[in-house]
Amino acid sequence: MSRRSFDGTPPAGAGAFFDGPPLPLAFRGDDGTQPPARRRPAPNTRQLLIVAAMTLVVLGLAWPGTRARSPGSGLVLGRDRHWGNRLPLLYGSAWKEDQTATNVVDAVLAGFRGVDTACQPQHYREDLVGEALRTLAAKHGIGREAVWLQTKFTPALHQGEDVPYDPAAPLSDQVAQSLQVSLKNLQVTSVDALLLHGPLETHERTMEAWRAMERQVELGFVTQLGISNLHDVRRFERIYQEAAVKPRVLQNRFSPQLGHDAEIRIFCQRHGIIYQPFWVLSANGQQLKSPAVTAAALAHHVDPEQVLFSYLRQQGAQPLSGTTSTVYMKDNLASSDFAPSRAEMRELDGIFLRPRGDYAAPRRRITTWRGPR
Repeated sequence: MSRRSFDGTPPAGAGAFFDGPPLPLAFRGDDGTQPPARRRPAPNTRQLLIVAAMTLVVLGLAWPGTRARSPGSGLVLGRDRHWGNRLPLLYGSAWKEDQTATNVVDAVLAGFRGVDTACQPQHYREDLVGEALRTLAAKHGIGREAVWLQTKFTPALHQGEDVPYDPAAPLSDQVAQSLQVSLKNLQVTSVDALLLHGPLETHERTMEAWRAMERQVELGFVTQLGISNLHDVRRFERIYQEAAVKPRVLQNRFSPQLGHDAEIRIFCQRHGIIYQPFWVLSANGQQLKSPAVTAAALAHHVDPEQVLFSYLRQQGAQPLSGTTSTVYMKDNLASSDFAPSRAEMRELDGIFLRPRGDYAAPRRRITTWRGPR
C-alpha cells in the first residue's frame, strides 16, 4: 500500500525514506506542499494476454517439430539430433538398377528429402545415387545438406559375387572399407546414418561389427548408427544395452506376418530410436482394405495408402517409399497434409499395433507429431 494518504500528503511520521526527497519548490503547490502523486494507469491485462498469446503462437510455429500437432495413439515421437522432429520421408533406392539416378532425382524434386541406399551392388546402385546428388546440386540447386543420406554395411554373407570390400579382411576392416567405398560412390565426406544391414551369425560378431561402426562415428564419417532386418526385440535390446554409440535407427519390413513389429516399435519409441518401415504398402494389401483404413480414407478424402503413411508418421516413424511413379511419389508425400483423429488412430492401432507381454501396456492420452511438410 502507498505510504501517502489519499489526499496526496505524507502520513504523519513518514519521511523521505518512503516517498523520496521533497520536490523542488518550482514543482510544489501554492501552499508549499508536494502535489498529489500521479498514479500510472494500470496495465491493460487483456492487451498483455493478447501479446503473450501471439508470442507463444509465433514461437510455436517457428520451433522445430511443433507445427500442426494432432492426437496420436500408443506410440510417441523419438527426436533425432540432426533433423529434430521433422524427419523426411525416405526414398528407397533398392532394385532401381540403371534407373536409380533418374528415380532419385524425381523423388527429391517431388519433395522427398531423404535417400536410403547400401553398399551392396547386388541390389543397390549406390554410384548412381551419387550421380543423382550431383545432378540435384548442379541443375536444381538442392545441395547435399538438404538431403538426409544413409547407407549400410552389408555382411559378406549377404553380398553377391561383387563384394565391395575384402571379405577375407578382419570384420573391422570390412566395415571401414565398405564405408569408404560408399563415400566414394556417393561423392560425399560423410553420411547421416550408417546401418548394419542385418545381424551377423552370433551376437558377438554383431557387436564386433557395431564397434567398427562406432569407430566411424568417432572419425567423423558418420553422424549416427542403426540396424536393419532385426525383428527380435530381445536381441535388439541386448545390442542397445551394450552399444557405446546407441542405435538411433531401426529399419524393418512392416508386414502382418512379422506382427507389424509391435513390440520392437514400442521399444524404439521408449528409447528415442527412429523406426523406418519398408514394404509398407506392398505387404499390407488386405489391411488397406480394412474398415478402419477405409473409413479414415473416406473421412479425409484421401487414399487408403495415404492413411497408412500418415498413421505411421504420426507416431514418429520414417517410412520408406520405393515407387518409381512421380504421381505416387506426390501421393506418398501428401500423407503429411492431414492427420487421423485420435479415435481413428486407435482403430488403426487395433490393426497395426498389437503388442504382447512386457509391451502390452495400457494406452495413454498423448499427442504425437504430425510430420514434416
